[in-house]
Amino acid sequence: MKDSFEEQLAERKKFTNKATWVFFIIILIVAIVVLKVAVRQGAIASSNGSMPSKDDAFEVAKEIVKPTLRSADVDFSEGQYAFSKSNDSIYTIKSYYETKIGDDEKARTTFVLKFKYNGGPVSSKQSWSVLTLEKQQ
Repeated sequence: MKDSFEEQLAERKKFTNKATWVFFIIILIVAIVVLKVAVRQGAIASSNGSMPSKDDAFEVAKEIVKPTLRSADVDFSEGQYAFSKSNDSIYTIKSYYETKIGDDEKARTTFVLKFKYNGGPVSSKQSWSVLTLEKQQ
């Protein structure tokens, strides 16, 4: 009877050890999935601990719009822009730029840029994804 009791105790101990390991592995997997979802959705702020400001977003917007222009001589409306941000790190900038078309003539083009902050360095274009860019002269 003694041997049987000790065997049962040893079996229960093995089962308990296995169950403990399975429990910890499941907890680890859940934590990894939650962390990945939080990072992907922008719930965790950028590397400096804060989300981009409206001025940061406008500076990046200018860098995104510049390569789409035909002229290199462009003046953006410094400080004159409309800004909105949604909870999922989607920013919208509405502003304008002027290009020279003659000696004293300038053409004004209004643009609306909707883009998403993906995390990382705020000033880097690689940290952003363009969703839409609309221009109107």
